[in-house]
Amino acid sequence: MAINELRAIATLAKAVELGSIRKAAIAQGVTAQAASQSLQQLEEHLGVRLLNRTTRSLSLTDEGQRFLETTQPALATLDRALAEARESKDEIGGALRIVGPKSSFA
Repeated sequence: MAINELRAIATLAKAVELGSIRKAAIAQGVTAQAASQSLQQLEEHLGVRLLNRTTRSLSLTDEGQRFLETTQPALATLDRALAEARESKDEIGGALRIVGPKSSFA
């Protein structure tokens, strides 16, 4: 799976959560146009329509609902893994070995 596909799936989940592609784009730090294109590319790649879009509302199609239900656990797992990786970079780890003459430790 490509990074672009992961981003598109995350955008889909965020758009559904927030009720808007524009709000999802803001939350992800991209333009609304980029988010919309990402979703369109995902739909084209999958060969199914995931969202019903109007100027005032956004809703999942039946296929979109099934897809999101299937991908949500994986997205949650990835979010946790990323958070743990970010946290671990700040932790000091490993063995500390101190070497010196025996008289220093007496």
